[in-house]
Amino acid sequence: MPTIKDIADAVGVSIGTVDRIIHKRGRFSDKTAEKVRQAMEELHYIPNIHARGLKKTKSHSFAAMIPHLAQDGGYWQLVAEGIEKAAQELGSYGSTVQLFTFDRYSSESCLAILKDVLASHVDGLLIAAVRPDDLKPFLRDLTIPYLFIDSDIPELTRTLSYIGQDSYQSGALSGKLMSLLLNHSPQGESGQSILLIEPPGSNPHLAKRIDGFRQFMQENRRDTLLLNMKEDVDDEASFHSCLDEFFRGVQFPPSGIFVANSSVYYVASFLEKRGESYCRIPLIGYDLIPGREGYVEKGIIDFILTQQPEDQGYKGVMSLYDSQVLKKSIQRVVITPLNIITKENLHTFEHYTRNS
Repeated sequence: MPTIKDIADAVGVSIGTVDRIIHKRGRFSDKTAEKVRQAMEELHYIPNIHARGLKKTKSHSFAAMIPHLAQDGGYWQLVAEGIEKAAQELGSYGSTVQLFTFDRYSSESCLAILKDVLASHVDGLLIAAVRPDDLKPFLRDLTIPYLFIDSDIPELTRTLSYIGQDSYQSGALSGKLMSLLLNHSPQGESGQSILLIEPPGSNPHLAKRIDGFRQFMQENRRDTLLLNMKEDVDDEASFHSCLDEFFRGVQFPPSGIFVANSSVYYVASFLEKRGESYCRIPLIGYDLIPGREGYVEKGIIDFILTQQPEDQGYKGVMSLYDSQVLKKSIQRVVITPLNIITKENLHTFEHYTRNS
């Protein structure tokens, strides 16, 4: 039997909008109302006159556990926005979503917050599994339904779902983009090098990105030397110091730079500080961070790959609702599409237009 959420998905609006149209309350446009009624007819939806009493008889509580919002250059703020959007939509149905954040670089913080979450007696849990070794012992026998976003722990068989990108193929795609940016030298010509920057707090998810990048370059650009830099602190000033040390130690700048996460913006600000010749070094990284888009607009960052963090947060919460409240089966693995952002299409993306 179709649900209000099915109608909302078919039309491309929120379930709150569908609810207002069905019960003729609140504000909505005639055009949207007509689309909703058409979808109801096509899906053979029959309004449940008892639905209004649902929140009075049973409420559901969910929790989301993600890193502190400012970490990784502000990436987790985007995830939180998706979680908040889902929470607002589900609020009218008696469901609540609590957001817990932890220091992704601290085992103690991760475990302390996990214990707080479990003590809150929620009906379902969304987890950003960025510290798999810490989480696995606690999750193996956990009876509360849970799912992962951003990073998966495949060996845990009780996981409802993983929502995120194919990290290895993401890295391979970055390798292909970098290959296109490199000077088109004859095969076998030497002298080109790529600086591969491993961000702090690396986990299997980031390691797979790096592996995918390496493998592509080894198979397709054997003439290119891969140089490695590992940064241990998620801080712009620390990145600049580390890059200063790297550039002092090489005779020629690298032919390109690949950063496996949103720390690419720290690298971009370093190159801008160094001047025009450094800004021309091809640079690829991840995630469109509000307030940092200027580095893409100026062409200092050539390509940004984004794994749709808002959608991950939103779909994670809605999947818990579908599974635990609507008793619908959900996919074990949901791979999010990869967007490739460059200065030519930057203006078409939500966070750029919203903050410009």
